[in-house]
Amino acid sequence: MSKRKEPAEQFLTMKPDQTFNIQNDGFIGSLYKPQDNSFEGKALIMSGGSDGYFSLTCLIAEQFVKHGLTVMALAYWNQPGLADALEKIPVEYVERAALWFKDNNYIKIGMWGISKGSEYALISGSILQNLISCVVAVCPINICCQGIRKGKSVSLLDCSAWSFREKEIPYANLQYNKWQIIKDMLKRRSICMRSCYNNAIASAPEKAHIKIENINGPILSLSA
Repeated sequence: MSKRKEPAEQFLTMKPDQTFNIQNDGFIGSLYKPQDNSFEGKALIMSGGSDGYFSLTCLIAEQFVKHGLTVMALAYWNQPGLADALEKIPVEYVERAALWFKDNNYIKIGMWGISKGSEYALISGSILQNLISCVVAVCPINICCQGIRKGKSVSLLDCSAWSFREKEIPYANLQYNKWQIIKDMLKRRSICMRSCYNNAIASAPEKAHIKIENINGPILSLSA
Protein backbone atom coordinates (compact mmCIF):
# COMPACT_ATOMS: atom_id res chain seq x y z
CA MET A 1 0.00 0.00 0.00
CA SER A 2 1.43 3.38 -0.95
CA LYS A 3 1.43 6.32 1.47
CA ARG A 4 -1.32 8.83 0.74
CA LYS A 5 -1.89 12.34 1.99
CA GLU A 6 -4.00 12.41 5.12
CA PRO A 7 -6.23 15.33 6.18
CA ALA A 8 -4.62 15.86 9.59
CA GLU A 9 -1.00 15.97 8.39
CA GLN A 10 -0.99 19.72 7.82
CA PHE A 11 -1.91 20.33 11.47
CA LEU A 12 0.89 18.30 13.06
CA THR A 13 3.34 20.45 15.01
CA MET A 14 5.65 17.86 16.59
CA LYS A 15 8.17 15.46 15.15
CA PRO A 16 8.21 12.06 16.83
CA ASP A 17 11.21 11.29 18.98
CA GLN A 18 11.31 7.80 17.51
CA THR A 19 9.42 5.86 14.85
CA PHE A 20 8.79 2.13 14.61
CA ASN A 21 8.07 -0.07 11.62
CA ILE A 22 6.75 -3.55 10.93
CA GLN A 23 9.99 -4.89 9.48
CA ASN A 24 12.22 -4.02 12.43
CA ASP A 25 9.86 -3.65 15.36
CA GLY A 26 6.73 -5.65 14.55
CA PHE A 27 4.44 -2.61 14.75
CA ILE A 28 4.02 0.88 13.29
CA GLY A 29 4.21 3.66 15.83
CA SER A 30 5.41 7.17 16.55
CA LEU A 31 6.81 7.93 19.99
CA TYR A 32 6.36 11.41 21.45
CA LYS A 33 8.16 12.50 24.62
CA PRO A 34 7.28 15.70 26.49
CA GLN A 35 9.88 18.34 27.24
CA ASP A 36 8.74 18.38 30.85
CA ASN A 37 7.69 14.90 31.89
CA SER A 38 4.93 15.14 34.48
CA PHE A 39 4.41 11.38 34.67
CA GLU A 40 7.73 9.61 35.13
CA GLY A 41 7.57 5.91 34.39
CA LYS A 42 4.13 6.19 32.79
CA ALA A 43 3.14 6.10 29.11
CA LEU A 44 0.09 5.86 26.89
CA ILE A 45 -0.48 3.79 23.74
CA MET A 46 -3.00 5.48 21.46
CA SER A 47 -5.15 3.96 18.69
CA GLY A 48 -7.40 5.87 16.30
CA GLY A 49 -10.69 5.02 14.64
CA SER A 50 -11.81 3.01 11.64
CA ASP A 51 -10.82 5.77 9.19
CA GLY A 52 -7.24 4.53 9.47
CA TYR A 53 -5.81 8.06 9.47
CA PHE A 54 -2.59 7.66 11.45
CA SER A 55 -1.83 11.38 11.28
CA LEU A 56 -5.05 12.06 13.21
CA THR A 57 -3.91 9.68 15.95
CA CYS A 58 -0.60 11.54 16.08
CA LEU A 59 -2.43 14.88 16.25
CA ILE A 60 -4.44 13.69 19.28
CA ALA A 61 -1.25 12.31 20.82
CA GLU A 62 0.32 15.75 20.63
CA GLN A 63 -2.33 17.13 22.98
CA PHE A 64 -1.41 14.61 25.68
CA VAL A 65 2.31 15.23 25.18
CA LYS A 66 1.77 18.96 25.73
CA HIS A 67 0.47 18.05 29.18
CA GLY A 68 3.60 16.11 30.07
CA LEU A 69 2.76 12.51 29.13
CA THR A 70 4.79 10.14 26.94
CA VAL A 71 2.62 8.75 24.11
CA MET A 72 3.02 6.06 21.47
CA ALA A 73 0.68 6.69 18.53
CA LEU A 74 -0.03 3.22 17.14
CA ALA A 75 -1.25 2.37 13.63
CA TYR A 76 -3.13 -0.89 13.18
CA TRP A 77 -4.45 -0.78 9.61
CA ASN A 78 -4.64 1.27 6.39
CA GLN A 79 -0.95 2.15 6.42
CA PRO A 80 1.94 0.82 4.30
CA GLY A 81 2.84 -2.63 5.56
CA LEU A 82 -0.46 -3.12 7.38
CA ALA A 83 -3.77 -4.68 6.40
CA ASP A 84 -5.98 -2.75 3.97
CA ALA A 85 -9.12 -3.90 5.79
CA LEU A 86 -10.23 -4.27 9.39
CA GLU A 87 -9.58 -7.96 9.20
CA LYS A 88 -7.95 -10.10 11.91
CA ILE A 89 -5.84 -7.18 13.18
CA PRO A 90 -3.28 -8.59 15.65
CA VAL A 91 -3.40 -7.60 19.31
CA GLU A 92 0.34 -8.28 19.13
CA TYR A 93 0.88 -4.74 17.78
CA VAL A 94 -0.18 -3.41 21.19
CA GLU A 95 1.79 -6.12 22.96
CA ARG A 96 5.02 -5.23 21.15
CA ALA A 97 4.58 -1.51 21.80
CA ALA A 98 3.91 -2.20 25.51
CA LEU A 99 6.93 -4.49 25.74
CA TRP A 100 9.09 -1.73 24.26
CA PHE A 101 7.93 0.57 27.04
CA LYS A 102 8.61 -2.10 29.67
CA ASP A 103 12.10 -2.64 28.27
CA ASN A 104 12.68 1.11 28.58
CA ASN A 105 11.74 1.35 32.25
CA TYR A 106 8.13 2.44 31.96
CA ILE A 107 6.14 0.89 34.79
CA LYS A 108 2.56 1.92 34.05
CA ILE A 109 1.29 1.65 30.46
CA GLY A 110 -2.22 2.74 29.60
CA MET A 111 -4.09 2.44 26.34
CA TRP A 112 -6.37 5.08 24.80
CA GLY A 113 -8.64 4.36 21.84
CA ILE A 114 -11.46 6.10 20.04
CA SER A 115 -14.36 4.46 18.17
CA LYS A 116 -12.96 1.31 16.53
CA GLY A 117 -9.75 2.01 18.38
CA SER A 118 -11.63 1.82 21.70
CA GLU A 119 -12.73 -1.71 20.77
CA TYR A 120 -9.07 -2.48 20.13
CA ALA A 121 -8.06 -0.88 23.43
CA LEU A 122 -10.59 -2.80 25.52
CA ILE A 123 -9.77 -6.10 23.83
CA SER A 124 -6.03 -5.51 24.23
CA GLY A 125 -6.43 -4.57 27.89
CA SER A 126 -8.50 -7.67 28.56
CA ILE A 127 -5.88 -9.95 26.98
CA LEU A 128 -2.64 -8.22 27.97
CA GLN A 129 -3.39 -8.01 31.70
CA ASN A 130 0.29 -8.02 32.67
CA LEU A 131 1.17 -5.15 30.33
CA ILE A 132 -1.77 -2.72 30.16
CA SER A 133 -2.54 -1.01 33.46
CA CYS A 134 -5.56 1.11 32.46
CA VAL A 135 -7.80 1.78 29.44
CA VAL A 136 -9.49 4.92 28.15
CA ALA A 137 -12.29 4.03 25.72
CA VAL A 138 -13.80 6.94 23.76
CA CYS A 139 -17.15 6.10 22.10
CA PRO A 140 -16.68 2.38 22.83
CA ILE A 141 -18.59 -0.79 22.09
CA ASN A 142 -18.76 -3.77 24.44
CA ILE A 143 -18.42 -6.51 21.83
CA CYS A 144 -15.82 -7.73 19.37
CA CYS A 145 -17.16 -7.08 15.87
CA GLN A 146 -16.70 -8.80 12.55
CA GLY A 147 -14.22 -7.55 10.00
CA ILE A 148 -15.07 -4.85 7.47
CA ARG A 149 -13.56 -3.53 4.27
CA LYS A 150 -14.02 0.14 3.49
CA GLY A 151 -13.92 1.61 0.00
CA LYS A 152 -16.57 3.27 -2.08
CA SER A 153 -18.90 1.12 0.00
CA VAL A 154 -18.56 -0.99 3.16
CA SER A 155 -18.24 -4.76 2.87
CA LEU A 156 -18.72 -7.11 5.79
CA LEU A 157 -16.09 -9.85 5.98
CA ASP A 158 -16.63 -13.38 7.18
CA CYS A 159 -14.07 -13.06 9.96
CA SER A 160 -13.24 -11.22 13.15
CA ALA A 161 -11.81 -7.72 13.10
CA TRP A 162 -9.18 -8.84 15.63
CA SER A 163 -6.84 -11.74 16.32
CA PHE A 164 -4.35 -12.93 18.91
CA ARG A 165 -1.67 -15.57 18.43
CA GLU A 166 -3.01 -16.08 14.89
CA LYS A 167 -6.46 -17.04 16.20
CA GLU A 168 -9.54 -14.96 15.49
CA ILE A 169 -11.16 -13.39 18.53
CA PRO A 170 -14.84 -14.47 18.70
CA TYR A 171 -17.04 -11.82 17.14
CA ALA A 172 -20.59 -10.63 16.59
CA ASN A 173 -22.05 -10.10 13.13
CA LEU A 174 -22.85 -6.54 12.12
CA GLN A 175 -26.06 -5.45 10.41
CA TYR A 176 -25.15 -3.18 7.49
CA ASN A 177 -28.10 -1.55 5.74
CA LYS A 178 -27.04 1.28 3.44
CA TRP A 179 -30.52 2.78 3.21
CA GLN A 180 -30.98 2.84 6.98
CA ILE A 181 -27.64 4.58 7.35
CA ILE A 182 -28.61 7.22 4.77
CA LYS A 183 -31.95 7.70 6.52
CA ASP A 184 -30.24 8.17 9.89
CA MET A 185 -27.70 10.57 8.41
CA LEU A 186 -30.42 12.74 6.87
CA LYS A 187 -32.34 12.72 10.12
CA ARG A 188 -29.36 13.58 12.33
CA ARG A 189 -27.49 15.71 9.75
CA SER A 190 -24.28 13.87 10.54
CA ILE A 191 -22.62 10.50 9.93
CA CYS A 192 -24.49 7.89 11.96
CA MET A 193 -23.55 4.20 11.91
CA ARG A 194 -25.60 3.28 14.96
CA SER A 195 -27.91 0.98 13.02
CA CYS A 196 -24.95 -1.27 12.16
CA TYR A 197 -24.28 -1.97 15.80
CA ASN A 198 -27.61 -1.91 17.64
CA ASN A 199 -28.75 -5.33 16.44
CA ALA A 200 -25.23 -6.72 16.68
CA ILE A 201 -25.07 -5.83 20.36
CA ALA A 202 -28.51 -7.23 21.04
CA SER A 203 -27.80 -10.55 19.30
CA ALA A 204 -24.09 -10.95 20.10
CA PRO A 205 -23.08 -14.38 21.41
CA GLU A 206 -21.65 -14.40 24.91
CA LYS A 207 -18.16 -15.25 23.65
CA ALA A 208 -18.12 -12.04 21.57
CA HIS A 209 -18.52 -9.80 24.64
CA ILE A 210 -15.26 -8.14 25.60
CA LYS A 211 -14.15 -9.40 28.99
CA ILE A 212 -13.45 -6.00 30.51
CA GLU A 213 -13.44 -7.61 33.97
CA ASN A 214 -10.04 -9.04 33.00
CA ILE A 215 -8.50 -5.59 32.57
CA ASN A 216 -5.91 -5.15 35.32
CA GLY A 217 -6.70 -1.55 36.22
CA PRO A 218 -9.24 1.26 35.90
CA ILE A 219 -11.35 1.92 32.80
CA LEU A 220 -12.49 5.38 31.73
CA SER A 221 -15.35 5.37 29.23
CA LEU A 222 -16.18 8.58 27.36
CA SER A 223 -19.06 9.11 24.97
CA ALA A 224 -21.02 11.93 23.38
